[in-house]
Amino acid sequence: MVIQYFYKASLLCSLGSVALCGCSNHTAKPARPVERTAVIDTHSASQQVAHLEKADPEVVQATGILTLKDVFSLVLTNNKELSAFSWDVRAAEARILQSGVFPNPSLSFELEDAFGNGEFSGTKQAQTTLQISELVELGGKRKAREGVALRARDISNIEFEKTRLRVLSDASDAFYQVAAHQEELRLVDRSATLARSNQKAIHRKVEAGKSSIVDEKRANIALAKTTIAAEHVEHELASARKELASFWGGIDAQFTELKSELFLLPTLPPYEVLEAKLDSNPEILFWLSDENLRRAESVLASSNAIPDINLGAGIRRFEGASDEALLFRVSVPLPLFDRNEGAIAEARARMQKSGHQVQSLKVRHQAALFGLYQELRHKKLEFDILTKEILPEAESALGSAREGFEQGRFSHLELADAQKTFLESREAQIQAALAYRHLMVELGRLTGETVNE
Repeated sequence: MVIQYFYKASLLCSLGSVALCGCSNHTAKPARPVERTAVIDTHSASQQVAHLEKADPEVVQATGILTLKDVFSLVLTNNKELSAFSWDVRAAEARILQSGVFPNPSLSFELEDAFGNGEFSGTKQAQTTLQISELVELGGKRKAREGVALRARDISNIEFEKTRLRVLSDASDAFYQVAAHQEELRLVDRSATLARSNQKAIHRKVEAGKSSIVDEKRANIALAKTTIAAEHVEHELASARKELASFWGGIDAQFTELKSELFLLPTLPPYEVLEAKLDSNPEILFWLSDENLRRAESVLASSNAIPDINLGAGIRRFEGASDEALLFRVSVPLPLFDRNEGAIAEARARMQKSGHQVQSLKVRHQAALFGLYQELRHKKLEFDILTKEILPEAESALGSAREGFEQGRFSHLELADAQKTFLESREAQIQAALAYRHLMVELGRLTGETVNE
């Protein structure tokens, strides 16, 4: 008899579970606010993160001659900071999975009117109840939870894109810093060559009695200074190389050199084109996504204000009469005190904050773009004048001064001054090119684009 009772109870509970789960699919849904669009390539971001998950955990040592494209490939494949985002994406996907599950049904067993005294001693008059119950969520709570989880995943993807742009931009800066130090080292080598040539020429003049010993000592001092300058540039270059290698996890900078078009400056696009790209700024996309997340949270808060129904069904056995009966239960909380109004107001306030952040960032970025654009135009003009006018004149003057010095028409001081003018002009050209490249990287940070050669 007991076995038959529990068989019936199990069958009833199974049917009740299926029926109750089916009921939970049909829910009233509150109206959803319209989302603002944030252009997020979640598929692309997921692909890049998946690629990072497969990155070799061992230390990468790049060798040979590297271009900026090679550096970007090394960074995207092996950068540890970017690799860490694979776990954030996994967590976001897990939240989406969890947000869509139904509540678990509850199985309960009750024993009443047993183990008392008199006729209620033992279980002769006991009532045993086996019941299954299910929480039926109303108001579209499950879909609202999924919406929050999806928007949170968008935030994770945007965070990845922000970090990716920052890391690649920093790597670009480090790349051009190394390239500039390489040019400075070549310039120091040329300076040393000129100093040695001057020293030999002056020594011959001193021996011939055509120049004073003071000029020879000045030439010796100038040559010694090139040794100091060379050491300074060499250790600056070594530090810059190591910093660049750190972006792909390299312990030592084992590459030979960088192949860079440092002096082939990219053309500055029209201001209107750049201004139109400000909407692709990762910070703006982040706050747009955050606004959508807060909007989804507002929908969830409104859904949570709608009471859920708890449905139950079971079977009860009366031992005294050896009878059985079905029972059904429905319970609904009464929203008399807690209507979730505080959570709804909080979500809407956070949504408004995100919207204001977007507007504030747009204004600030427009001002930053204007300042960058003016500085880029100035640096381009400076570079062009140095390259097309000053350097050719300085090199020509150096040649004339050397020829005149050897013929005895110019003094050593005049030759040294011509050399100084040439070397300073060449250094100014290197710094102008480096500054332009740095500003272009900053421009890319604003427009959400990485800088290419």
